[in-house]
Amino acid sequence: MRVLTTIDRDENEQGSSRKNNNRSCSSGGCSGDIFGLSPGAEKEEVIRTITIYIVSGIVMIVVAYIISQILTAMVG
Repeated sequence: MRVLTTIDRDENEQGSSRKNNNRSCSSGGCSGDIFGLSPGAEKEEVIRTITIYIVSGIVMIVVAYIISQILTAMVG
């Protein structure tokens, strides 16, 4: 049986890593990171993220339309 080693951390390190990893609003305060957009983000990053959301939405609408047309053709 293998023994796994552990790393002991003091409470200051645990608190700071916990604070950085927790990005929810329910546990104290919002970090401002909404839908992948954070305050102070670079312009290119914001444009890329918004473009991804727009393209994803268009693809979902087109696929839903195609599926509805296929189902309509099969029934009628």
